[in-house]
Amino acid sequence: MKKLCVLLLAVCVAGVGCGKKASEKITEKILEKSMEKDGIKTDVKISKGRTTITTTDKDGAKVDIESSGDQVTIKSQDGTTAFTTGSSAKLPDTFPKDVYVHDGATVATTVTTPEGCQVSLNTKDSAKAVTAAYKAKMAANGWKEDSAFSTDEQTVVAYTKGNRSTTVIVMLADGSTQITLMAMTEKE
Repeated sequence: MKKLCVLLLAVCVAGVGCGKKASEKITEKILEKSMEKDGIKTDVKISKGRTTITTTDKDGAKVDIESSGDQVTIKSQDGTTAFTTGSSAKLPDTFPKDVYVHDGATVATTVTTPEGCQVSLNTKDSAKAVTAAYKAKMAANGWKEDSAFSTDEQTVVAYTKGNRSTTVIVMLADGSTQITLMAMTEKE
């Protein structure tokens, strides 16, 4: 009887392990077949919380997508776009040094593209204080305010400096002030 219980336990453990692997394979095939219907050759790999997808369209354009935890990276002929959220989010190395980042704010999400960056921040400071700080600091860093728009819920201010633009959005949400910074460089 003891041997039968051990054998059954071994089969159950193996089944659980195989079940996860089988579910990953099924998901891979479903994704590949759904893209194939649109004429896109797709290779999907899912393993241990990491997903890698490589697509090639009918013209041969290739896109690589990698997702792991709080990060997604997309690489194509147009460049690399990366999205990070949660505890992994930090100010990107490519974020312009002359764009003010509110003192004491925490980074919630980042998006980097070949054209620039978008960063979302959270702070306990009031929206009014945050907006005033951006207006002062951006001007001090040589940015020209091009337009501003305010409602009771949010303020949007657009700045330019040479061939670069930055939009600052300040709004109240979930008991804190959220700041979104979009810093872009126009291609010459």
